[in-house]
Amino acid sequence: MPLMGLFMIKLSNCWKRNTKPPAIHTVPKVNKELWQAFKTARPADLAMQACQKYMALAMVPIIKTLDIFVNNGDKDEVK
Repeated sequence: MPLMGLFMIKLSNCWKRNTKPPAIHTVPKVNKELWQAFKTARPADLAMQACQKYMALAMVPIIKTLDIFVNNGDKDEVK
């Protein structure tokens, strides 16, 4: 018997011995309430991110202006 044929027989016997039980191959059940909460939370999260983005953009000029007022209106910083 050729060496490759013997190897294939041993390999097939190994596969037969080492099969996993069918319970491991099944897909777990999904909690529908959890997925529904994720669907409603995502748009709210995206809206909050957009709000924070615009708030951060608006805060930079306000903070720079307040810093100029605190430093007695240094005209060199405005330019």
